[in-house]
This record gives sequence, C-alpha cells and structure tokens, in this order.
Amino acid sequence: MAVSGFVGGDFQNGSTNDGRLLLQFTVGSMQLLNYICTFIIKSILILFEMKISGRHIGEMLKEAREQRQLTQEQLAQKVGKKRSYISKVETDYGNNIKLQTLKEIVEKGFDGTVKINLEL
Repeated sequence: MAVSGFVGGDFQNGSTNDGRLLLQFTVGSMQLLNYICTFIIKSILILFEMKISGRHIGEMLKEAREQRQLTQEQLAQKVGKKRSYISKVETDYGNNIKLQTLKEIVEKGFDGTVKINLEL
C-alpha cells in the first residue's frame, strides 16, 4: 500500500501540474523514516542533556564550595588536588567529570555522599 501526498496543485498521473514533486512512500518506508527521525532527535536531546547536566555538576560543586566559604585552594587541599584542577572542574571539565572524581570531591571536600537516581 502506498501513501502519497503533496501540497496544493492538482494531482495528474503521479505528478503535480505546477512542477512540485510528489512524495510517495510505502507505509514501511514511512515507519522507517519516522524511526530514523525519532532516533536522531532523541540522540541530540540526550547529548544536549548530558552537556547541560555536566555543566550543572560543575556549578553545583562551585555553589557547595562557596556556601562552605572555602576557596578553590582550600578545597583542592582537602581533596588532594591542585587549585587549577578544582577550577577546571567548576568550569570546563565539569562537562566531562568522571563519577569517581565527583565522588572524591564530594566525600573528601564536603564530607558528603553522591547519590544517583536513574529513571528508565
């Protein structure tokens, strides 16, 4: 079974009289196209959310440090890292922070724990 569609014009022998193309897909092709578009959109959203979440983690660490009135140097000493490393985590590197790194900073630097909630 074929599904055909066009915008405007008259349909004559498989084409439009005003030169526009007639799109014709079988139902299976439409389903495949829908699946591909959905997959691409979901992939883009996942990547976007990952980037936003990473940045958010860096910002959260900075806020936690500032609330405890710690300098980057003081936090770095507690964690056993350099001040420049803490600066990177709070800005650039926060986009790609490893779970182990986050755990070290939270536990050693803030005497806290990391809890992760996944909803699938």
